[in-house]
Amino acid sequence: MTKRDFCSDASRAVGEPLAGTAKHPERLLLIRWPKGRWSRNLAIAQDMSPELVDVIEALRADGRRVNLIDRKQEAGGRCRLRLYPEQLGCDVDWAELPGVLQRLRDGDVTGWIALDRPVMLVCTHGQKDRCCALHGFALYQALHEHAPDFEVWESTHLGGCRLSAGALVLPALHKYGRLLPTDAAPLLEAERSGRPWAEKWRGPCDLVPEAQAVAVAAARAGLVDPGLDNPRPGIWRATTLADTRWFATARDQVTRPPTCSDLDLGCSEEAEVYHVREIAGPLVAIS
Repeated sequence: MTKRDFCSDASRAVGEPLAGTAKHPERLLLIRWPKGRWSRNLAIAQDMSPELVDVIEALRADGRRVNLIDRKQEAGGRCRLRLYPEQLGCDVDWAELPGVLQRLRDGDVTGWIALDRPVMLVCTHGQKDRCCALHGFALYQALHEHAPDFEVWESTHLGGCRLSAGALVLPALHKYGRLLPTDAAPLLEAERSGRPWAEKWRGPCDLVPEAQAVAVAAARAGLVDPGLDNPRPGIWRATTLADTRWFATARDQVTRPPTCSDLDLGCSEEAEVYHVREIAGPLVAIS
């Protein structure tokens, strides 16, 4: 297998499922910064002032994930900020940015306004991993072309470079992997209806990996936003007002490079994954 082949499908090459890989912080700050000045660091650009770097690092220390975003039609202009889960945005002059972020850290969101469109981030962070540059930009273009009702942005690292192309939808916190440009239409159709696209969904970001995997299996079985509970190890119940389904999970280990960059270095790591199958019902579940 060539490096390019591996880059195209790193995780599938070692049997790693998508479901259960969706971990992502809920508290996010997105800063529009010209992509040409991004560095390997997901939150810090090459030309940021020391004052700005200090306040961004302070926000990160407070538990706020910071990502840089950009898109070509934003050339020049003011700096756009997006804040989650508050779902607020503002545009500021570049010189004002350190002060605005310091006030944000102090809890002052004066001048921020409610966002009225969902945001879709596509990782194109080639400085972090070449998989994202290779596959992410083509996906970004396809989504941008077909989604005028979304704010579609290129983004720095979202996690899971080996699963590129990857995307994150906000405020829903729906995280996807192995997306192709041809996936833009079904992905957008699902998101417009307020549900994740189960085929390449990585799971609910706020759940543990095993529960994420069950949630994906339930979505593929046709259950929309079910309640999940775990009455005994390895057995899960997914419940909606109209239906209840039972699922069994099996834990497995795979060995894989965490990124394409690690492939270059010959580095691998052990990863825990979950396989899920639907079972007949509660009598089977408790047997």
